[in-house]
Amino acid sequence: MKRRVLLFLVALAAAGCAVGPNYTKPQPGPNAGWHPSPKAAALLAAEAKADAAWWRTWGDPTLTALIEQAARNNHDVRLAGTRVQEARAMFSGAGAAGLPSLEASGTAQRQGRSENAWMPAAPGLKTQSSYYDAGFDASWELDIFGGVQRSKEAAAARAQVAEEEQRGAILRVQGEVARAYTALRGAQKRYAVAVKNKELQAKTLQVARQRQKAGEGGAFEVARAEAQLRITEAALPNLAAEARVNAYALAVLTGQQPQALLETLLAEKPLPAPKDLVPVGLPSEMLRRRPDVQAAERQLAAETADVGVAVADLFPRFFLTGGVGVEALAFSDVFRGNSGTYALGPSIRWPLFQGGAVRARIRAQKAQAEGAAIAYEKAVLVALQEAESALVRYGEEAVTRKVLAKGAAAARQAVAIAGQRYRAGEDNILAVVDAERELATVEDALALSETRMLTNLAGLYKALGGGWEPFEKK
Repeated sequence: MKRRVLLFLVALAAAGCAVGPNYTKPQPGPNAGWHPSPKAAALLAAEAKADAAWWRTWGDPTLTALIEQAARNNHDVRLAGTRVQEARAMFSGAGAAGLPSLEASGTAQRQGRSENAWMPAAPGLKTQSSYYDAGFDASWELDIFGGVQRSKEAAAARAQVAEEEQRGAILRVQGEVARAYTALRGAQKRYAVAVKNKELQAKTLQVARQRQKAGEGGAFEVARAEAQLRITEAALPNLAAEARVNAYALAVLTGQQPQALLETLLAEKPLPAPKDLVPVGLPSEMLRRRPDVQAAERQLAAETADVGVAVADLFPRFFLTGGVGVEALAFSDVFRGNSGTYALGPSIRWPLFQGGAVRARIRAQKAQAEGAAIAYEKAVLVALQEAESALVRYGEEAVTRKVLAKGAAAARQAVAIAGQRYRAGEDNILAVVDAERELATVEDALALSETRMLTNLAGLYKALGGGWEPFEKK
């Protein structure tokens, strides 16, 4: 009879159903494609898949080395890696809950009885005795209602959440490295532009002083030329500081002391020069790549599975328990055959009354699952918004750069003409100073625009979710 009961329970566990809702992965709503501005659309290749290792297309070995070093050594990325290890360990622990457990135990006791607490001892009855016990105890929870299965599903989904968060950390670090690097090279370019304009304005000041000595000009012309020169000179210290500050940031982003990269990075180099045409792929591909979207979906899966865990608390839990061992009053008898003991049988635990606590936990978990669904919907919309915004920023900045490049060419021509007219006595110093000021302004704006365009491009790739794939462990 006992054997029939055991066989019945095992069969019931094997065919048991998991209570709670079965998870179905939500599908984002239909999206017809990108909606950039007309000028930005000319720079996009929607039919081409986005570059996974986009930084390698920028043609800058230093940037490539920095990004790849940061993906390995950055402290935020490494910290996210420890969370992955923790989540995977939790998943292994959840899986072990569905397996039989085995424990070994042993006891050796020396007992003494009070002679005054009980009836007088019979002649020859010992008031002291020994007791020896050793054995193995086994227990196996039969997951008839699927509570353990749902716990495993939740733990597996949370391990995947941690993995996606690590990928997101890699993306964020790549974006920060690209921003700091382009800011550094941009500051260097602006510094070089300011030095060039300083030299040009110094020559104008020299001409003004020569004209003053020759009686062809006055102190006003000299003062105006010198004022413009000093304004340009005043910008140099801050530009040098900006380059140095970003070198500090890049060192820390790659897991090093702030001063570690000064010698490498403060050597002047041009801004990276990637191709203007950007492969962006389709919005659906972007959503599958974005770690934050995938993490939100996996969190929804975990919360849905937790509903089943809570519902399973309404039902009884069945166990098969057993043990084998030995018992004896003398150590010499421990290993004799007639000292053996055993126990085997099913057990049940069923919380019949807990004041509504179980159903309250179910309601709370359902609310958490609903909140996770809302968070997933928001993550999808935010991802689309960020990608669309990045597309527009990059495309429109490219237009701005082209306009400023034309303006810089015109300003250089105006400076040359104004200088010739001033030296020939056909115009006064004001025309030259104004032309040189406009040239310095437009060339600085052009350098800023080129820097912003690269920063926006890095932001675009981050918004598209690309960049973590090359660092996946195969």
